[in-house]
Amino acid sequence: MSGLFSALDDEEAFTGLEAAFILIAFVVVAAVFSFAVLGSGFYATEKARQVTSDAGTTPSSVMVTGAVILKTDAFSNPESLSFFCEVIGGEVAMSDIRYSLHTTQMIYQVPEKDIQLRWPSGGSAEGVLSRGELLSVRLTIRDAGLAARDDFTLTIIPPRGVLVTIPCSVPGTLLGNKRYEVG
Repeated sequence: MSGLFSALDDEEAFTGLEAAFILIAFVVVAAVFSFAVLGSGFYATEKARQVTSDAGTTPSSVMVTGAVILKTDAFSNPESLSFFCEVIGGEVAMSDIRYSLHTTQMIYQVPEKDIQLRWPSGGSAEGVLSRGELLSVRLTIRDAGLAARDDFTLTIIPPRGVLVTIPCSVPGTLLGNKRYEVG
């Protein structure tokens, strides 16, 4: 009988070892799961903090009011684009806004020296466009290489908010010192 008890003792030890492995596996899985839950909790907390800290600020965007006007020089070459802007949301520092022209052949970034801003209502000394104000923008585009029958997109790139894209077309015939509605 002693051989029978010896075999039973060995099986009980083996079953205990299996139970220990299963217990260790459960502990490892629980640790990984708790790490994932804590990570998502930290992420949600950070997002909530960010939303509450940004709650007082309204995203601002610029929109074009009216038409985009192309002016030609004395030699019938495109010289400038003019349009009016207003702001949606909070204030926008107009010095932070960039302008570009896109055709199928090129992208022309309008240099700062070729951007003229004018407030028809008297102006903003700080260069900030506020809600309810209208701003006249004139872009000198002599170096853009536009010609008759060119299609291009005027893109207004604010520092925050949504890009404004305006599809434009240069007329087929251009006369000197004239203005054309292109967009």
